[in-house]
Amino acid sequence: MDELPEAPIEEQYKQIGEQATAGALEALIKSDVSKAVATAIAELFGKLIGVAVAGMSPVGIGLAKGIAQSEDLVAPALAEIAATAVSDMFGVEVSPSAFSSRSNRGGRNSAADALGAGFLNSIKGAGG
Repeated sequence: MDELPEAPIEEQYKQIGEQATAGALEALIKSDVSKAVATAIAELFGKLIGVAVAGMSPVGIGLAKGIAQSEDLVAPALAEIAATAVSDMFGVEVSPSAFSSRSNRGGRNSAADALGAGFLNSIKGAGG
């Protein structure tokens, strides 16, 4: 029986390349590429959002500090509104000075007493 002659090197390389490509394509078809791509995209977006949030946190901290500092500036202007609202809701007289500053704890004692009395009176009135 005669043996087949060996193919030339160029032909062998061509066959090897075809077999390797066919194997790679078969593996690619069998693998779930769409899940891998979706996972990679989700991870990328997660990292981008994390960077954005980390970059924005100093801005949020600055805003919070600014609001806290501006409270003492606007509190006197809003004190009259707050006193009127509390007086109307609970039927008690409350001085606007109780709301004029967040650090005026002593001034809020009279407002707290009046609110407590008004609240209890509203419960007493509703019950009997």
